[in-house]
Amino acid sequence: MSPSALVVSPRVIAREQLASLLSMHGWQTTCLHEFPDSSPAPNSKLHWLIVDITREHPKGMLLIRQIARQPWSGYLAGICEGGATPMMREARYLGIDGFFYLNRHGKAIDPQRGLAALLLSHKRDHSCLERRNADTPPRRQSTIPPGNATTMSTNSQRMAMDAAASG
Repeated sequence: MSPSALVVSPRVIAREQLASLLSMHGWQTTCLHEFPDSSPAPNSKLHWLIVDITREHPKGMLLIRQIARQPWSGYLAGICEGGATPMMREARYLGIDGFFYLNRHGKAIDPQRGLAALLLSHKRDHSCLERRNADTPPRRQSTIPPGNATTMSTNSQRMAMDAAASG
């Protein structure tokens, strides 16, 4: 039986691109525009769950939080815009396994960054994304530390605060 992945993103191009990339490595991929409201726990047949965690898709982070609380040994990846967004910081804290970065237009996956670059560098070898064995459980957290993931720190905000402080 081939390994399976689920991609949840409203971005059609990125979804199809990931399905094609995973298919090239022998993965059976299911794509959803949005995760159903009554999201069941990932089952043991699902190896990878890839979720859009951009600002435009707030349900993605809700799903990541829900999965982080469950004893699921599969891999969890995010589709993100890049940079140090609050969603990415929270996802890292919760123990996400990696990111697929969107290109500068925000519609397709950037093939030169993150997990997409890893997949492309391994060509048809999907051992880089094998099922996690029982000896290496995921490092997931059930709670978010206060102030860490919700604070937004961008260069423009820092510059504005520095300017205000200097008079």
